Amino acid sequence: MRQGMLGCLPTWEGPFPTFRGTLDVTFIMPVPFKPHNLLVRPQALQYLESIRRFLQKEYPGRHEIVLAPYGPSQDGPPPDKTYRRHADLEALFRRRPAMAVNVGNAVRAAVFRSRGRSILVGNLEYQHPASFFREALRDLSRGAVAVRADRRSPESKFSIPTSLIPLLHRRQTYGVLLNRILRTLLKLETVDGLSGAYVLRRAVALRVFSRISCPGFLYEIELDLVARANRWTWKERPTHFRFEKEKPTRRVLTESAEILAWLPRFMRNMSEGKYEFLKMRGNHLFADDWGLSRGINEGILRIARLGHLKHVSIMAGTPYATYRLKELKHVRGIDLGLHFHLTLPPCSPAKVLFRWIA
Repeated sequence: MRQGMLGCLPTWEGPFPTFRGTLDVTFIMPVPFKPHNLLVRPQALQYLESIRRFLQKEYPGRHEIVLAPYGPSQDGPPPDKTYRRHADLEALFRRRPAMAVNVGNAVRAAVFRSRGRSILVGNLEYQHPASFFREALRDLSRGAVAVRADRRSPESKFSIPTSLIPLLHRRQTYGVLLNRILRTLLKLETVDGLSGAYVLRRAVALRVFSRISCPGFLYEIELDLVARANRWTWKERPTHFRFEKEKPTRRVLTESAEILAWLPRFMRNMSEGKYEFLKMRGNHLFADDWGLSRGINEGILRIARLGHLKHVSIMAGTPYATYRLKELKHVRGIDLGLHFHLTLPPCSPAKVLFRWIA
């Protein structure tokens, strides 16, 4: 899927996934490999093991854990080397996308390759506990569409080494100030848009990640912008997170520069309506010539799954009329029609007239 007719869609070269998941849960773990490889820390491995035990207990045989590696260069160290140093990871992770440059791209690739009906995204830096994800999944079962960890809730707790206590106030002050700026300029309601841990229904996750364009850590802000544009809200839950290490000065400066660069783009995308889904009620786009080729069928199916079509006409008598037709029938809100023709084989005007006369 490339940028073009749909405008705000980010580049995606792989096949678009089905909206029907085959597993109950997909847990996605973004992992930075350079320059701060959190995966080699004992605490990170213990955290991942706790998540694995939780999923195995609650969803035995019906879950997957997907590693989403990212780093500053496509030529960075391959994750397989880390696997060899830590054999336990081979049992923890069964599937992983290719190395991405930024965290936003890594998570998007993992979402599009996922198989779960519920998408869980974790964070190795803050290590939100399994209890948060358990309660968030219960919220989804009660009707919520998206649940996020709220680090700034009065009920949230955190663990911190005593050596970092002098730095805690500065870190929290910076976070609160950034959040107020984002809420004011982008008119957001959330108080913690960058917690790094959230749970989404599969259909919501696929549609949301087809709208975001930021490849870096600010992709989480775009999740809020998509929610606001389409009038659905996040349910925010308190959490218990870890705070083990202060951000390096270089990383703080890099993130600050990214914020300054992307805020105008977010505001422009909002003004142009790029975060809004096309509503089926007012959508009357019509796709023609289903059945002429496999490529045409696949293109129509992709756009239909994104909610951009209302009508599809099937060209009778074509060799690919039934190719992926069952999948098209499962797309909600699609009206199917017949494209009648007299020119393509096996039909011909003479045969049709003869049958009518006879």
